[in-house]
Amino acid sequence: MVGYHAIPVIADAYLKGYTGFDAERAFEAMKTSALRDERGLDFVKSQGFIPADSQVESVARALEYAIDDWCIAAMATALGKVEDAELFTKRSKYYKFYFDDNIKFMRGKMADGTWRTPFSPIFRSIAKMIFAKETVGNTHGLHHRMLKD
Repeated sequence: MVGYHAIPVIADAYLKGYTGFDAERAFEAMKTSALRDERGLDFVKSQGFIPADSQVESVARALEYAIDDWCIAAMATALGKVEDAELFTKRSKYYKFYFDDNIKFMRGKMADGTWRTPFSPIFRSIAKMIFAKETVGNTHGLHHRMLKD
């Protein structure tokens, strides 16, 4: 787990009607987590994607950030925060930048917009994963994290 996953828990609780916390304060903390300039979020904010040649685990991070951003958007909508809802809804769709339609898999994209090569959807070696700077697992696993519009 390389995203910021307290966010879905907080949003889920709020959206299900749990009131044992300060929702406004929790929402501000959620936004603060998502707007930091670390762990690839600076690239998300400036470029809309995390270049595979500049950040470890770029695809896994981006897909998890998309899920987390969708949760922030849902809570923003429930709180009547229109601008925040629009921003995080937009960011939640950035996962699409990683889908290579030619091979039908999520894939790292370089800073210049080209796909990272070589690529294998069944890449599983731990040593190779570390060298390739990806999260342990493979593209089949990342494919299931993809949001479904």
